[in-house]
Amino acid sequence: MPESPKTISELTQLLGELADEQLDDAGLARLLELLADDPAARTYYLDFMNLHAQLQWKQANGDNVVVEQERQSADLDVQAEEPLAASSASPSAPLVPPIVIDPSPAGGSSLLTGGWLFSYGAATLILGAAVLISLAWKISLRDDAPAGRGPVAHDAPAAPGPTSRPPRSDVAHVARITAMADCRWRNMPAAAIGAEIAPGQSCVLASGLVEITYRTGATIVLQGPCNYQFDSPAGGFLALGKLAARVESTVESRQSAVGSRQSAGDSRPLPPKFIVRTPTATVTDLGTEFGVEVAPSGETRSQVFQGTVEVRAADSPDPPAVLRSDEMVRVGKTARGKLELRRLSASDARPVFVRQLAKAPMFIDLLDVVAGGNGVRGGRERGIDPATGLEDPLFVPKYRDGDHQYRPVTWHPMIDGVFVPDGAKRPVVTDSAGHEFSEFPRTCGQSWGSIWVRAAELRDGTPPRGEKCWMHAIGPMRQYTPAGRGLLGLHANVGITFDLRAIRRNYPDGAPTQFHAVLGIGDASTRRPDVDGLADFRVLVDGRPRFSRAAMRPKDGPIAVDVDLRPTDRFLTLVATDGGAASPYAGTKDAIVGDWVVLGDPAIKMTGPGN
Repeated sequence: MPESPKTISELTQLLGELADEQLDDAGLARLLELLADDPAARTYYLDFMNLHAQLQWKQANGDNVVVEQERQSADLDVQAEEPLAASSASPSAPLVPPIVIDPSPAGGSSLLTGGWLFSYGAATLILGAAVLISLAWKISLRDDAPAGRGPVAHDAPAAPGPTSRPPRSDVAHVARITAMADCRWRNMPAAAIGAEIAPGQSCVLASGLVEITYRTGATIVLQGPCNYQFDSPAGGFLALGKLAARVESTVESRQSAVGSRQSAGDSRPLPPKFIVRTPTATVTDLGTEFGVEVAPSGETRSQVFQGTVEVRAADSPDPPAVLRSDEMVRVGKTARGKLELRRLSASDARPVFVRQLAKAPMFIDLLDVVAGGNGVRGGRERGIDPATGLEDPLFVPKYRDGDHQYRPVTWHPMIDGVFVPDGAKRPVVTDSAGHEFSEFPRTCGQSWGSIWVRAAELRDGTPPRGEKCWMHAIGPMRQYTPAGRGLLGLHANVGITFDLRAIRRNYPDGAPTQFHAVLGIGDASTRRPDVDGLADFRVLVDGRPRFSRAAMRPKDGPIAVDVDLRPTDRFLTLVATDGGAASPYAGTKDAIVGDWVVLGDPAIKMTGPGN
């Protein structure tokens, strides 16, 4: 966007006169100067002329349209399929901040007059002229920046309101995702912990929570449904939803930094203030923690938890309201359609903001992870196809052929992948980094059913699936679930690998220290007297064995599994195979009949604050 409200006002007036075919030579020269000096002004110009042309076309076809209807028709529907209970329903929100232009800009020009053919011709002519002038003069924001750095950041806040567009940045990214909880995205289906966010990129969140940390250290938590665009390392545009921001710097620290730099002769600019823009307001951080909520109507509510912020109504000449701890304002339209900033009292209804995601839990429940959760929700009765890595919402009773391939699990960041091991095809890849293990026994290269998660106690009404759903056929298995959480079923032959690095990223306040479970085999003889299960089990870390138990039988009873995890460990792999050399049917399907390997209460113990 142009650098100041004054520039925007001047540019809008010149473009209005151009659209009305009333721009004189002096005005044209000034317009060319603005376009040559500022790439963002050229973007603003193209959006202006494009909107003008669309309105002219609609008017020529007899449509009674107004600018607000044009904006609404371009909105992206981000209605959450399953919104959070605390979130207000949102019928629509724009993917990026729309260019909303007053139908009567300064100078009295109207966007609804003039020829649309002229608009396109003028657009082409002026853009070409501006580019030529820009190349000849070699003037641009990028050229003014020091080598190896982006444009110099200005401490003054950006022009308020949705007419403001952020200057383009040369940095590769402005922020990265540092935590997520139950996210359902509209525009980032592959978003994961650690994903980088580029300038101008939008996060359109249907439901859930995502924590994002800026390069400057500022942290925001977006609560779905939400639509937020990242302007720069100094803030962004909240079109819809809730945002809670935490900025560590304070007014005093900035003033101290100014004094220190002046005394040291350091002329480098200070980091810019953190700014959240909305359709009706601009919220400027002065060193604080605060929340901003934007309703579907564009109404903005801002509340300060601690510290100080400035809130200004969009395009308002009035001074901003300064808010301190526990104070809140509302910016919305009056009955006459004008924006009004009003302070709210303690008795007024207040939004409920999520200010931070959960700290590291005592343990990560791997049953919940396999069921699709984040390790703390308690999900059960779901599974994974060991041959494809896809979700299994229902237990699928059939043989699964792994084709000797490692299958990444792309739908869950904490699960790296799955595989069906066969020592006859040596070595076997056990994780996405390519670690291999060469000591698996010769197997049939197949597994049965799904990797499945079951509660400790089967609820009334659980379908009696019998042997086909062996996880239900094995009965209560109470001796394997001392914590009462449940069972992970790994019918031989199958392997599943968890990503310890992703767990650390999802819970940055903690670290995995130990894998713990109770190991055993369900007694298949209760269903088939001719079957006596025999299986091997291993725990690998980065392809190397940390625990192994060969030739297990149901009569062996519960076996405690405790594997310490180091800070440098990346992948945790759990593998069940048939009994290998001890099996009379090694390498045949008969070898895995009744190999009902279970892990009771499997979890990754965490260390961190309070743990």
